[in-house]
Amino acid sequence: GYMAALNPKIKRNIDKKLNMVMLEIDFKEFASVEGAQNKSKQISKFQATNLDFNFVAPKTLVYGEIEKHLKSFNSSLTYELALSDIYEDEINLPNKRSYTFRVNVYSYDHTLTSAEIEEFHKSFIDHAFNFGLTLR
Repeated sequence: GYMAALNPKIKRNIDKKLNMVMLEIDFKEFASVEGAQNKSKQISKFQATNLDFNFVAPKTLVYGEIEKHLKSFNSSLTYELALSDIYEDEINLPNKRSYTFRVNVYSYDHTLTSAEIEEFHKSFIDHAFNFGLTLR
């Protein structure tokens, strides 16, 4: 399929304030794509804890490598990592980027204690520091 911005002359006849795009999908082609599989996983019945980390890295460090390193963190707890923001400021962070990650930490068999959460927090930061990341 394809997607394109609507011609400005046509857009003005519909609504001057809205930006519009057209989308066309070939569903026969889409349905024939092989290898697309639904992935599902068990959901914990125990409450998750959300932790946000702001790490600063040199601009020369590729995001994919940062993500790969952070996801390689070994813990007895289950966690999910998601990038939530990238920030650049040449005055306060010259030649660097700040990455904000949201980490959901949980267990399938119990509610986490504050000591477990604190230990995960400390160990995760140490793991990031070993890769050259610093806290913002």
